[in-house]
Amino acid sequence: MCEFCMKHGNGKKWYLEAKNYSTDLVKNSQRFKDLLNWLLSGAEAGGDAIEKFRKYLRLPVVGRALSWMTTRKMKRDHFGQVIPLEDVKNVFELVDVIYGFPCVCRRYLLGNDDERYCFGVGNFGKEFLDDIPSFGGGAQELTLQEACELAEGFEKKGLVHTIWTLDTPFIIGICSCKPGECMAMEMTLGMRTKVMFKGEYLFRIDPEKCVGCRKCMKTCYFGAMDYLESEKRCQVNPYKCHGCGLCRRVCPAGAAHMVERPAAMKALSKF
Repeated sequence: MCEFCMKHGNGKKWYLEAKNYSTDLVKNSQRFKDLLNWLLSGAEAGGDAIEKFRKYLRLPVVGRALSWMTTRKMKRDHFGQVIPLEDVKNVFELVDVIYGFPCVCRRYLLGNDDERYCFGVGNFGKEFLDDIPSFGGGAQELTLQEACELAEGFEKKGLVHTIWTLDTPFIIGICSCKPGECMAMEMTLGMRTKVMFKGEYLFRIDPEKCVGCRKCMKTCYFGAMDYLESEKRCQVNPYKCHGCGLCRRVCPAGAAHMVERPAAMKALSKF
């Protein structure tokens, strides 16, 4: 089980624990409101800030220290973890309110402030959101069915679902992202500074079903798919797989299937 499940979920999937959506965690919390305003209204430099961060990372000693401190801070304030579509729907069923709102990263990186690719989730009401103009003003309340249909549509577009805290362990939302449109992916994959972590699952390719079309390789953003030339089939590198499920979505043979990461990694350690 991952460190977040041990620390915030009593050994269970931390993001499926109702207590981590409780308003009591942030009630009357000025720090939480400050962080929410920072997330939704601040850091207007966006891409410029990313380039500045990248510049410092090139410095050997400074870069390592900066990367470590950033990961540590983000675990405390605002970190994300990949989750498959099944658990996106499980979260939607767990919470009292679901909002769709414009993606902060796309606003900063692409200037796109129209489409709602992100979901605000939590056990708080509209009156709470109204205190945060940049959030409440752009939010659209969704029914459970509407949210599930949107999430399915986002996955069809090749987007990865991630769940995010704000003032950890309070869970604020679910994002649907891909490289080039997500600052967390840019930092985690492009700059080796973890702010977005692997999911609680990974995917396997059934060698009996795989037809070797390699569509999964073209789809995987994490470089987790390998092609075995001698066997004319694909396989998953479990150490790189983030458990997003995009390989499953594009596999014409239905060869990709989801397994629990802890059990799968434990089995690998025996070899």
